[in-house]
Amino acid sequence: MDAALAVAANFRSTEFNSGGGHHGRLLCSALVTLALRPALADEDIVLRGMGSFHVGGRVVEVKGKEVCMIVRQPGGPQTKLDPNGQYMVE
Repeated sequence: MDAALAVAANFRSTEFNSGGGHHGRLLCSALVTLALRPALADEDIVLRGMGSFHVGGRVVEVKGKEVCMIVRQPGGPQTKLDPNGQYMVE
């Protein structure tokens, strides 16, 4: 990968300084992209620190429950708790 970047950098410096213009920039970008692509694909995807993960379930709607005022932490302000609404379950 380092060799590909060196070739791209060398191409870039000679092509741009000699007035190569837009085509040289496009070719340089393509070379760098192709050189870096395999290195990025070899890395594993890791999922950490999430605890649990679930795909699926269904939507359930709760209706008619009483709205109440609660204190979420001692000494804190009262907040309204409305349990009505739609929830994902299962």
